Amino acid sequence: MDEKEELMKLNEEIRKKEEEIWKAEKKVLEKEEELDLEFAKMEMKIAEEKDPVTHKPIYSNEQARKNAFKLELRDRKDLQEKINFIKTEKNAIKLDEIELKYLLRKFSVLKRLVERREEW
Repeated sequence: MDEKEELMKLNEEIRKKEEEIWKAEKKVLEKEEELDLEFAKMEMKIAEEKDPVTHKPIYSNEQARKNAFKLELRDRKDLQEKINFIKTEKNAIKLDEIELKYLLRKFSVLKRLVERREEW
């Protein structure tokens, strides 16, 4: 394969990698939005909980509400899975971005090499 064909192949790889990163970032954003909504629902539920006898809030101060939130979050496996998915995807995106930088540098070097050979 000559350099021009390799440039075309690299260009296609770069385009695919950029698309993979974009799709992964979109999935992460969607999961983060779902998680934010779930967190808001949990916070509302905790803030609205009343003692059945006194009808006063069960969690009367911010620290008590934070602790209740942490306990509920610990018990919600579905939310734990979303959090883990987001962490895993973000790490994968970082790796893909490193690979993309490598492909871009490789493309740039090869392109300069081809241009110089054409000048001679």
